[in-house]
Amino acid sequence: MAQVDVVIVNYNAGDYLKACIAGLQAQGMADYRAIIIDNASEDGSIDALGPLDDRFTIVLNTENTGFAAACNQGAALGSAPWIAMLNPDAEPSPDWLQTIIAC
Repeated sequence: MAQVDVVIVNYNAGDYLKACIAGLQAQGMADYRAIIIDNASEDGSIDALGPLDDRFTIVLNTENTGFAAACNQGAALGSAPWIAMLNPDAEPSPDWLQTIIAC
């Protein structure tokens, strides 16, 4: 089980999502699981990510359920002791997860 479940809600975030995921992959702390909830994006942002490692789960919603509902959907899929919400337009620094867990 991962120490942190990171939930990212995507809706047509384009290149922002790609940069967000790159920042997550560069974390010094690798003990996380990322759950990407896509709210029926039409911009190809999910396909642009390419292959991701086993820490990443992508859920493709058939409709835009809204940000809060998608956050709850992602949180419900997690099993880690901690949940972190990460916006797709944020680029986490390499010590982001390590810093928040230390707090």
